[in-house]
Amino acid sequence: MNILLLHEIGHSATYFLLAILLVKLLKLKKYPVRDLILGYLVTVGLDGDHLFDYFMINNWSHFNLKEFLSGYYFETADQIFVLFHAWEWVAFCVLLFLLFKKKYKVILFIAVGIAAQLIFDTVSHGFDWQAYFITNRYLHNFDKTIFISRKLIK
Repeated sequence: MNILLLHEIGHSATYFLLAILLVKLLKLKKYPVRDLILGYLVTVGLDGDHLFDYFMINNWSHFNLKEFLSGYYFETADQIFVLFHAWEWVAFCVLLFLLFKKKYKVILFIAVGIAAQLIFDTVSHGFDWQAYFITNRYLHNFDKTIFISRKLIK
């Protein structure tokens, strides 16, 4: 099976596990299908921010789908941005939810979608948990060494 497909299945499974836990935590009597779907779309769509990194590395000059899907461009980069891969977005969503007096549960499902992506990537790639804080990446000038896998160090 394709490694990218397996990775997306991992994101999906993580999302649905967390989303079900959220439904139970909120003590909802029925599943909010629209909110669940939107959170899921965030989970799988979050990797779209890789396009920014891909184009930065290629000086915005071309696009090759096979090259993009391989992820090889991350190996040639000096910096990795992945701007939407950040715990700060999860915190921002939770804050919005609280500011709107808990009226829009969909915001929590978006937060869960982002968190599922970050949790699965951190575990599957063996990154340090701090790699997905955009403030940490910013303070280190988005240096790609933040994303060096603990698996490679051992």
